[in-house]
Amino acid sequence: MDITFSRMFFLFVYLSLLAFGNGISVEEILEKKIRKLNQLTTSQSYISLDTDQFNLLLKSQPRNYSVILLLTALSSSRNCAPCRQAFEEFQVVSNSWKYSKQRDDRLFFAIADFDKAPGVFEFLHQETAPAIVFVSPKGNIKQSDYMDITVNGFSAEAIMRWITGITQIQIRLFRPPNYTGTMILALFMSLGAAVLYFRRINLDCLYNRSLWSAISLVSNRFLSVVKFVK
Repeated sequence: MDITFSRMFFLFVYLSLLAFGNGISVEEILEKKIRKLNQLTTSQSYISLDTDQFNLLLKSQPRNYSVILLLTALSSSRNCAPCRQAFEEFQVVSNSWKYSKQRDDRLFFAIADFDKAPGVFEFLHQETAPAIVFVSPKGNIKQSDYMDITVNGFSAEAIMRWITGITQIQIRLFRPPNYTGTMILALFMSLGAAVLYFRRINLDCLYNRSLWSAISLVSNRFLSVVKFVK
């Protein structure tokens, strides 16, 4: 018999006997787990798991909820650029679910960082990151429960479609607006205004036809060079 399966079986038997001995019903255990999951997602849209929380909430039975688990290594010492990118896209999906009107206790999101929860990686025999795993309400985690990021990538859209395919739960994505371009434009406008103010430039030069002709000539020349390079 597989050692991992044996451990899981005896853990299940132990918890069942413990619950029975203390007069705790399965419904009460599930209620406590759901309450714990909701507490851990009060301030953020995902659960930052340690090994003990993984064993309690994702490994042990009973469960009546699914979890989308991101395995990652976000420490700067790991220098894992894909981990950071996958984490940002994962957050887009988890945030979209957290603030969705359809959100309920069927689905939760969690991350396990290698440096904070090494026991999770050891249990799953996972040696690389990032990886995204579907933890179903019943049964052990299988290879088919892993998202194939080598084929699908790990964009928020790809993660959302994968989740819909395995859970039938529709998540409407919401990406926060990117204000980078607006900030850069505002910065240049501010610098330009500062130059005009401190150097006391005569604004009459802005109405100089020769100046605008020169600017137009230089701009056209620049654009033609850019097109040629492309």
